[in-house]
Amino acid sequence: MLLDKGTLKIIIMKKIAILIFLSLSLLHAQSRPMEGVHLKIGTSTYETGQHGEYLVILLDELSNKLGFTYDYLYIPPSRLSVMGDEGSIDGDILRISTYGDKHPNLIKVPTSYMNHRILVYCKSPEISVHSWEEIRDKGYTISIRRGVSAFEKPATLYVDEQRILRVNDDNIGIKMAGAERVDLAMISNLALDVLENSMKEAQLYLAGEIPSDTLHLYLHKTKAEYVPIIDRAIQELEEEGILEKFRPKYE
Repeated sequence: MLLDKGTLKIIIMKKIAILIFLSLSLLHAQSRPMEGVHLKIGTSTYETGQHGEYLVILLDELSNKLGFTYDYLYIPPSRLSVMGDEGSIDGDILRISTYGDKHPNLIKVPTSYMNHRILVYCKSPEISVHSWEEIRDKGYTISIRRGVSAFEKPATLYVDEQRILRVNDDNIGIKMAGAERVDLAMISNLALDVLENSMKEAQLYLAGEIPSDTLHLYLHKTKAEYVPIIDRAIQELEEEGILEKFRPKYE
């Protein structure tokens, strides 16, 4: 049975449309390789804090680029470590580069999105501190945030255990320094936005700053396949200048 030219043209056009649709679908799948994936991301920073806002920007950009959805979960640091190790969450987004050394179930996304700094506050304007060695040599007592590896690891290396006071809230460390119960309050640059009132009340001086490390997203080993995908996406966000646009406000 011969088809007239009009019918043949319609059939050809339909086939072309189907091919275009399939090609676009394949291109979309390739450009958003994590479409349909949902991640539970834990962090010790509140979503409403300055650094929490930056993390949401980062995760939103990655989500738009790769296609996954996510939950942003605030979890205290010590509990966050346990949940990350056991796989109760899929990722931990606010850890230093060496965090994985003691957490073999977690895999680091190699590209960092931000730097971490330790700020040292004290009651006396005469104190100046720019390294852990200075703290050790001068015998200072310090307060640090419990369960945060950026503090725990160097503190245990350089400071006698009896001179370390661990706190569950940085506001407590600030108040202890203000009352001179410790010589130094060691504070993460990530916590400054929630400490403004405590700082004013304690009337502390900035004794110095200790460079710390780069910050990374870690994924549980069950999500290892996504590590190189997310790593490349963070690199692209850096190359496109998107992260730099927001980061100076928070870093």
